[in-house]
Amino acid sequence: MALAPRDVAVRSIVVAVRKRPKLVSKEADENDVVRCEAATTVVVYEPKTKVDLTPVIEPSIYSFDHVFDETAGNAEVYETCCRPLLQDVKDGGGAVVFAFGQTGSGKTYTMLGRVGECQGLYGFIVRELLATDASCTLSASFYEVYGVKLFDLLNGRAEVKMLQDEFCNLHIVGLSERDIAGERELSELMSEGQLLRASGTTHANDRSSRSHAVLEIKVRLPHREGITSCGRMTLVDLAGSERAADTADTDIKMRREGAEINKSLLALKECIRAMSMRKRHIPFRASKLTQILRESFVGRSKTCVIANISPCQRHCEDTLNTLRYAHRIKELKGPTNGGLEHTAPRPCQNCGLPIFAGDKHVCARTNVECPHCRQEMAKQELEAHLAECKQFPMRCPHCNERLLRAELPRHNRRCARLPVRCPLCSSHVIRCGLEKHTLTECGARKEKCRYCGVRFPRHTVMSHEHECDMRRVACVFCLRYIRKARQEAHMADCPKNPNRRGGPSPRCPDSSVSTAASTDVGYRGAQGHQQQQQQQQQRRLGAGKEVQHSGPGRRLHAVTDSDAETSSSPAPSGLREGVECECPYARYGCTQKVARIKLTDHLTQAMAKHLRLVSNYADQMDVENAALRRFVITNSKCPNPH
Repeated sequence: MALAPRDVAVRSIVVAVRKRPKLVSKEADENDVVRCEAATTVVVYEPKTKVDLTPVIEPSIYSFDHVFDETAGNAEVYETCCRPLLQDVKDGGGAVVFAFGQTGSGKTYTMLGRVGECQGLYGFIVRELLATDASCTLSASFYEVYGVKLFDLLNGRAEVKMLQDEFCNLHIVGLSERDIAGERELSELMSEGQLLRASGTTHANDRSSRSHAVLEIKVRLPHREGITSCGRMTLVDLAGSERAADTADTDIKMRREGAEINKSLLALKECIRAMSMRKRHIPFRASKLTQILRESFVGRSKTCVIANISPCQRHCEDTLNTLRYAHRIKELKGPTNGGLEHTAPRPCQNCGLPIFAGDKHVCARTNVECPHCRQEMAKQELEAHLAECKQFPMRCPHCNERLLRAELPRHNRRCARLPVRCPLCSSHVIRCGLEKHTLTECGARKEKCRYCGVRFPRHTVMSHEHECDMRRVACVFCLRYIRKARQEAHMADCPKNPNRRGGPSPRCPDSSVSTAASTDVGYRGAQGHQQQQQQQQQRRLGAGKEVQHSGPGRRLHAVTDSDAETSSSPAPSGLREGVECECPYARYGCTQKVARIKLTDHLTQAMAKHLRLVSNYADQMDVENAALRRFVITNSKCPNPH
């Protein structure tokens, strides 16, 4: 029913398919769609529906090295697939046995068996190795690959680390190893590890394995020449391959576990394909599982793949996926020319280290390999090479970002912390602060004067604006806005300036009263204009009578006192010096009462003081507005440096 052991021994990869029986308690009413037609052929009858909704059954036929139906036991699987691999293990080689398939298809049953009913492949292998030679010593390690982490199942599920030495050999640091003297000790060891193994519940299995379990059995067998050969037997119980629909109703943790399982299975397939086709590069780093099994892939090991399938119709799609995966591995096998058979390594003539067939060796005594670019060179040239190696890791001296030496020129063209030169003042600033420096800090940047439009350096533009001849200022007498360059000429000729050039025009004695009255009228509303004119006429009449009745001496005395106070007093010469009147601006808050002879001076001083306050307030507002604009530009346009 299966190939002879000598035929299996010469093959590098053997693919077998095992069909499990239906579960009486759950699947008694299910249709069996899988038939094992011969020792190497399996047929799956897939139910389909045509376009016209006619039901049909489409058979899918696959051929493998071995096919086991539901009546085959673990002993038959061991005798056919695993026993031929033990001879290579005894000779110091390696062998790997994989069991994969959908969850609930019998992978763990094939590897471990069932306590009290049947023995699994683990027990058969240990019994065979111990029965071969009494001097043979066995030691076992049991751990799981959960996602991207490794956990020791014989040490309370403690996390272990995987390291790689200079010769690309992997070492699992902290992994416990126990000696095995018989099948009973192995059974206890496996029971202890299975209790700690990660598991979960899916639609297909109530206790589905969520990690890959790896059992490594090391065989040490002494020979007559005094040399002890060390072989390794690796048995892997892979987690169940599943579709996304099987974990659709579960939490996000279960979905992530399913994604990691499918990812590692894909990486394992790629490594097996590269090994069977004798490729020079094998993608070990695609998954933690393939990195652990690296020594099994380097051409000195034999591999047996056992695909477990379910006979039920509701699992037909998963069964076909498993068979397609196994058939792809079988089709990608290269020619069996004996190139992968175990050969003894030859020692290096200089350093004495073993060199296996197909491995690249760099002698540690004469030559070294650059750890960054992997270039081989003499030892004395290594230091000079590291100073120029393009793949040398370094940090940017400005932003502290990690990069390679070859990437430094390109990085400097975009580094935000690189010092650059300001095109205006030639000072060095960081690249991310250049815009802020140009807008707010650069002293050489020129700004336009608000009045004359001429550009000046930023630090001198405010002082220039304060003295600019084109600046508009208010006349202290008439309150008209004029250019600063014409201020002196205007004030000298201002009609409201009491000291303007040419002196005041001669006026009649009642002109001062008229002027005061007109000033008062000017600050009143337009609605009482006629009433003010009548009051003005009455005042003129009263003033004229006073002038007629007063004598010449008194008139002269009044004029003399008026000239002593001001040369152009608006008060009439006939009024006394002590006569006080109310300020025309009383309605606007002025509470002073001044003599009529000093009314003009009072108005001039009050308006000058008011204009100074207005001018100072305007200058202060200009300064505050400029500072506010700079603050807004700084906070809105300058990026926040990290």
